[in-house]
Amino acid sequence: MKIITATLLASTALLAVDVGLNISKGGYSTSEAYPTAIAKPDTDVTGYELFYSNDCLLIDRKSVKNYASLTINKTENTSETAFLAGLVEEYKVSSATLYGGALVGYGQLSYDYNPLTTSLTDYRTTSSLLFGVTTGLKYPIANNFFLNVNAKYIWSNYNVDLKNGTSNGQIKHNDLYSLGLGVGYSF
Repeated sequence: MKIITATLLASTALLAVDVGLNISKGGYSTSEAYPTAIAKPDTDVTGYELFYSNDCLLIDRKSVKNYASLTINKTENTSETAFLAGLVEEYKVSSATLYGGALVGYGQLSYDYNPLTTSLTDYRTTSSLLFGVTTGLKYPIANNFFLNVNAKYIWSNYNVDLKNGTSNGQIKHNDLYSLGLGVGYSF
């Protein structure tokens, strides 16, 4: 067991690894059915993303990286926690690095209020598979630190069906777009 652990640690030390934190602004695309009975959710989003990227060992190109992130997106009255993973390809341009890629993941959206104020049941949480694209720029700023600017478009299918004795309603959060700025560190 010690040999396997030592081998795994030594092999990961040979990989180029980036970690960092992004703060983003963006918005949700939402729709409501029976909008008169539903308290509409806020759609302006502030996001906080921890990201990790390293060499992809499954593809024989150094420019292709694994990418994973944990993101918390907040509006005035909702919060979303999302895990995304995927592949990005990097392109070196002068001292900067451009990247773009595809993401998949899972998210959970929670309401800080009961969307249908007269609902007999309190539906405040929904979940969705997520599919998305990302593009961005990494620019070195000092030693191994870099500035990260990125844009994401995430397709989701957060649906909440609301029912009570006299009203029915539904809220859909379909998509999220965001523009982020952050700092990362390369090992």
